[in-house]
Amino acid sequence: MPRQWIALFVFFFISFNVSSETFEQAYAPIAVGDITIFIPIDRQPALPPSLSIKASGSQYLLEWNGDGATRYKVEHLVNGIWVLLADSISTPSYQTSINNGPNFRVSACDRYGCSGWRPVNNIINSPLQIRSFNTNNYLISSSSSAIIAWDVTGASKVSVRSSHGQVYQNLKLKGKLSVSTSSITSFTLTAEGFGGRRSQKLTIVKPLHQTRAFAANVGTYLQPLLNVGINPIQRSLLTGENHHNYVADMQHRLHRITDNGEVIWSRKVNGLIANKPLLIGNWIYYTVSHLDGKGEVCKLNINNDSVRCHMVNNAAISGPVNFEPSDNTMYVIDVSGIVYEFDITYFDTIKQITDLHLARNTRVLTTPAMDPKLRQMIVRTEDNSIIAVELFNRPKNVANKLMPYPKSKARVRPRAMSMSNIAVAVPIILQGNNAAATSNVPKVKWTKKLD
Repeated sequence: MPRQWIALFVFFFISFNVSSETFEQAYAPIAVGDITIFIPIDRQPALPPSLSIKASGSQYLLEWNGDGATRYKVEHLVNGIWVLLADSISTPSYQTSINNGPNFRVSACDRYGCSGWRPVNNIINSPLQIRSFNTNNYLISSSSSAIIAWDVTGASKVSVRSSHGQVYQNLKLKGKLSVSTSSITSFTLTAEGFGGRRSQKLTIVKPLHQTRAFAANVGTYLQPLLNVGINPIQRSLLTGENHHNYVADMQHRLHRITDNGEVIWSRKVNGLIANKPLLIGNWIYYTVSHLDGKGEVCKLNINNDSVRCHMVNNAAISGPVNFEPSDNTMYVIDVSGIVYEFDITYFDTIKQITDLHLARNTRVLTTPAMDPKLRQMIVRTEDNSIIAVELFNRPKNVANKLMPYPKSKARVRPRAMSMSNIAVAVPIILQGNNAAATSNVPKVKWTKKLD
């Protein structure tokens, strides 16, 4: 009788009961010679890596990362005992009464069982925002790699995806990755949470070995930073000023570059220039954030041969502003909401004129808008609040500038001015009961919270 090859396939399910729940037995195939048998295995979905919680009115919102589960269970802690809230949740999110919190845990389940329990490990009390996304090396050699780093708030899920298909998931809100690439690669950071989504992209270049060089077809639009080798901070780029451009980079430098891509000069600064400088005449004004949390405001000649700086109390991320190009008075607001003013002509001191008293963990990260008609500074804060600050309005018969600061502490009184006019011109410096001085103190006119 000819030899017969028999393949025995055994597949069956045995039901069992664990904690009043019924699951199927999972089996894995094992090949033994020409025969495949199935042996029972213990298999459950993976433990959710995170459980995020956010208070919203009278509700607690919960979100977690799940992969491969068909349902989820959520429990809350009552008098030291875990009590089931729901056991058939089909999506990785849940909301419940504020009275049921704040201690929750989640388990992922499928037909074969449930994972362990993941307690809350991410409490959301900040708006969804990508604070930073950068790399230590935008141009890498053939044998090196780069570190990409990020800092995110208000997210329940953070991931990085490369333009070549690599995906890094379940990342921490603040972290870094070592990456390498064989060509130009873009990395996109995505932060998600409670209905919101933010993304930011950076590109790392790895030069290719070429035997021939080809001229780039730039077209009619100038790209002066294309081949300069600078890692620019995009928001700091000031373009088209007398055929020159000014830009800061991640290496704490400020550059002046022609429209043709020629670097005229580069200056090392004491920290990060995060927003666009302001150019008036032959001077460029910019703010700097130090690593120690302090900041400064600087005035630099466009030929890079004269610079003066003044310290401010906190990091200064927003750029300097004024109402009109012809104004001699300029304003700066630091991350904590303290507003300063200075005279651009003399620039021998800087004055704190008001404090917005922002809520804790709320910062000013963008340059304010200025309304010259209403004399208002429009400030946007990190928690999406819009604040209008009315700055003192100078009468038309008074020169629209601050008086120069002499070497001594005393102010010089012009002979042609009355005392009331001087009080309007310098309301913060003069003291006393003068009505003009007190009525023109900067004040918040209105505040609006964005959705």
